[in-house]
Amino acid sequence: MTQCKYTSEIGEVQCEEMALPDSPNGYCIFHEKLEGKDIDACMKAFYEKIITGETNFEGFILKDVNFSEAGISQVGTEEDSMWFNNAKFYGDFSANSIKFLGFSSFQKTEFHGSVDFENASFSSVAIFDYAKFFGTTSFLFADFFREARFSNSVFHETSEFKNVTFRGPAFFSGCTFEKVAVFTEAVFERGGRFNQAKMISALFENAYLKNVSFDEVNPTNFKFYGAKLNDANLSGAIWRTPWKSPWRRFIIREDMETVKAKKICKECSTVAIDGNICVRCGSKSIEENKDFLDNNYRASLFKKAEDVYRNIKLNLMAGGDYKTAGEFYFNEMIMRRKRSFRERNFLEWFISHVTSKLCGYGERANRVIAGSLVIVFFLALLYFISQAVVKQADPSHIPGFLESLYFSFVTFTTLGYGDYAPTQTFQLVATAEAFFGAFMIALFVLVFGRKMLR
Repeated sequence: MTQCKYTSEIGEVQCEEMALPDSPNGYCIFHEKLEGKDIDACMKAFYEKIITGETNFEGFILKDVNFSEAGISQVGTEEDSMWFNNAKFYGDFSANSIKFLGFSSFQKTEFHGSVDFENASFSSVAIFDYAKFFGTTSFLFADFFREARFSNSVFHETSEFKNVTFRGPAFFSGCTFEKVAVFTEAVFERGGRFNQAKMISALFENAYLKNVSFDEVNPTNFKFYGAKLNDANLSGAIWRTPWKSPWRRFIIREDMETVKAKKICKECSTVAIDGNICVRCGSKSIEENKDFLDNNYRASLFKKAEDVYRNIKLNLMAGGDYKTAGEFYFNEMIMRRKRSFRERNFLEWFISHVTSKLCGYGERANRVIAGSLVIVFFLALLYFISQAVVKQADPSHIPGFLESLYFSFVTFTTLGYGDYAPTQTFQLVATAEAFFGAFMIALFVLVFGRKMLR
C-alpha cells in the first residue's frame, strides 16, 4: 500500500494516511471523493481523529458533519492549531455549541450544505478567509474571543450573525453576500471592516458597531435602526439613491419601507420591498400588511427612518463629512414632516413643508435663489399686465415689461432708487414684495453662510 498524496494550492502534499486500494488517484479515505469511498467509515474515522486530538484536516472531503451527535463538545486545545483549509463539507455541517479552543482555520473551505455554528465559541483566532458557503449559514449567538476573519468569503444564501459577539477585530472585507446578511444585535467590541464588501441587503438593527468601517460599500439597502453608530466609520461608504431623484439623495432602507410596507413576510414579519420574495428568509409566503393604512403604524415607520437618518448624520459630522451629513439631515426633516402629518400635527407639517420649499431645511441655497426669481418675475408680470408701475419723471409713460421687471427687482432687493413707483392700488403689494425680499436675502445669507462655515 502507498501513502496518500493529494493536490493543494501549494502543490502535491504527502498525507499521513494510506491510500485506498481501489482509489484511481491514490487518495486516502479522507481525500477521496464521496462516490469513491465508504462515507460512514470516513466520518467515524474523522470523529476519532478529533477526539484523539489530531489537528490537520486540510483538504478533507466529508459529508453531514455533526460534532454534537458524535459526542464532541470541544475541538482542539489551547496550544494546538486546527487546520481545515481547502476542506469540502457536503450535506449539512453542524458545530452547534462547540468550543474551538485553539487557533482555527477554515481558509478556502467549501460548505455545500447548510452551516450551523450557533452558540459556538472560538477562544483563539478564527479564519474563514476565501471560504464558500453555498447553503444558509448561521453563527447565531456565536462568540469570537479574538480575531475573526471572513475576508473575501462568499455567502450564496442567507447568513445569520445575529447576536454574535466579536471581542476581537472582525474582518469581512471583500466578502460577497448574495442574499441578506443579518447582523442584528451583533456586538463589535474592537472594530471591524466591511470594506469593499458586496452586500445585497444587510440588517444591523440594534448592533454595536464600534470602529466598524464600510469603505466603498453601498449601504442603501441596510437597516440601521437602533444601531449604535457613534464610533462607526461611515464616511467611506458609497451612498447611492435606488431611484433617480433630482431633489433627494442617499435613501435608506427604512425610508423605502415607509412607502413599500404594503406587503410583509408571514414567516419573519419582514417588510417585503423587493418583490414577492422575502430578502431575509427567502420565503415566498408574502401577504398584505393590514396595518399599512393605520396612521400610527405609518408614523412609527417614519419615526424609525428619521432616527436612522439622524444617527448617520451625526456619525458623518463627527467624521468631518459635512456635505453628506447635510443630505441626511435633509432626509431626516422630510421624515419628521411626514410623521407630523400622520400624527395630525398639521401646523408643524405646514411650517416644515414651507421651510422645505423655501430653502430645503437650510441645505438647498439654490431653492432660495429659484424662489426669489419666481417671485420677481411673477410680480413683474402682474405689474406689467395691471399697468401698476409709474415712471416718476414722466407719469404719462406706460412702462414695458422690462421696466416692470426692473421695478420688481429693485423693490425685492429693497434698493428703492425712486425712479419708478407703484400705483396706489399696488402699494401694499410692493410693500409686501420688499418685506419678503428682505426675508429671502437674509435667508440666503444664512443658508450660504452655514454651508461655508462647514
